[in-house]
Amino acid sequence: MLKKLFFICLIFIGSLPAQAGVFELSARQNSLIDLMGAEILKEAYGRLGHTIMVKQRPGSRAIKESNSGLNDGVVMRLEKVMIKNENLLKVDVPLWKFQVAVFSPSPVLSVKNWDDINKKRAATYLGYKYIESKLVGKKHDLVPSFEIGMRMLSKKRFDYLIYGKLDGLEAASKVKPRNIYCTSPIEEYDEFHMVHKSHAALVPKLNEVLRKMEKSKEIEKIQMRVLEEHIGEYSKLCD
Repeated sequence: MLKKLFFICLIFIGSLPAQAGVFELSARQNSLIDLMGAEILKEAYGRLGHTIMVKQRPGSRAIKESNSGLNDGVVMRLEKVMIKNENLLKVDVPLWKFQVAVFSPSPVLSVKNWDDINKKRAATYLGYKYIESKLVGKKHDLVPSFEIGMRMLSKKRFDYLIYGKLDGLEAASKVKPRNIYCTSPIEEYDEFHMVHKSHAALVPKLNEVLRKMEKSKEIEKIQMRVLEEHIGEYSKLCD
């Protein structure tokens, strides 16, 4: 009888979920992309019995703290950051596709690549290092904030404003320029959730949960909900 009870207890214990934990993740300051990612991860971690705490940090500080193990990971980043941050492990299901978009005060008809952009006067946000490196034309500007750039564009201070699509849409929703047009993508890259290597066992579990959410279109539904809540009709500007 005792052996039978012991066996039943083992079965019951084995069926319990893994011990619940609280995971602290870093996010870029004032980033709508990371806000969206955090909503997706809140659901994914919740299905594993965990909760997340998200702390906003300046971009470089956020990635350094996660790589050093001061927190448990980053909400999401481009895969290339792992080259210099070898302690981070990627969860394979992308949470967002970063798109390089071209914003203009008039319809964008003939922009297909960087050569087309560099024939005109173009600007981007100071801090978009990759886009900065691509603006090699004689007439290009760097702006100190997304909103300032959008206001300058509405006054036709330059022909094109080159932003990440979502950053540009959020800036447009705040500035509300009279005429604004958008084309995207010139380039696009997936953004992934990453955890510190000390949580390697968590990666396959998150992969499984996120794949199911991707297949059921739950990730897409969360993305659309966050966009609608924060930028409304501007979410369709580049469609």
